[in-house]
Amino acid sequence: MNQLEQVSCPIIFITAYNHFAIKAIKYGALDYLLKPVDSDEFAAAIQKVKKVKQTDYLTQIDVLKAYSAEFLGTYCRPALMGLH
Repeated sequence: MNQLEQVSCPIIFITAYNHFAIKAIKYGALDYLLKPVDSDEFAAAIQKVKKVKQTDYLTQIDVLKAYSAEFLGTYCRPALMGLH
């Protein structure tokens, strides 16, 4: 784990040793599960990943909308104003 760099995707850390849980969270794991993995806990962890990805997606859409509005206001309106 010490060799890991920061990752940009959600991680579900699965281990048989609970003393790794704190390190897993410290290194950015979204969740950790102890082996043997309970199917309900695994499903809940997957739902966390989906929620994070959906939030990231919506944030990206908001950023793109802001950039689009800025681009249109800066570059397109002056050109369109000359057409009147």
